[in-house]
Amino acid sequence: MVANLPYYIATNIILKALKDKNCQSILVMVQKEVAQKFSAQSGEKAFSSLSVLTQSVGFGKILFDVGAENFIPPPKVTSSILLIQKKRSENNKDFEEFLKVAFKQPRKKLSKNLATYYDKDKVEALLNLLELSPTIRPHEAETAMYHQLYNELNKDNIDGRTKQQPRKRKQSK
Repeated sequence: MVANLPYYIATNIILKALKDKNCQSILVMVQKEVAQKFSAQSGEKAFSSLSVLTQSVGFGKILFDVGAENFIPPPKVTSSILLIQKKRSENNKDFEEFLKVAFKQPRKKLSKNLATYYDKDKVEALLNLLELSPTIRPHEAETAMYHQLYNELNKDNIDGRTKQQPRKRKQSK
């Protein structure tokens, strides 16, 4: 796919292309911040669920930036040319949902995010088993580790989930 995508729908279009087994690569111009999220590596500030999804099927790379001065009228953002080379196709809706939970609050501990959906003791035991710090943040973990966590947390469940009952909030008086 080669495109200059409308910025307001770029993420959704790229996600669909990542899932499309007929799409082998993606070359698009998008807002710089979006390109950074798709191409970021573990440990980088922009590392997100979009980075994990990209790395799950191949790799993403920002080729170059396109400044606002190159457009008439000039936008208020910098654009980037993003290349995603796919090596395989993966379409796992449950894994995507897992990543949404893991990155829901990116500055919080990964264990805290996962404990909103999975059994807290199971999450902590699994992080320990994988020799991950209990204070690890979502952007600090590697893509392969997310696959391990997902597989381990869901392996004993027919529907792929160990969802806890929602916690009730205390009524304020």
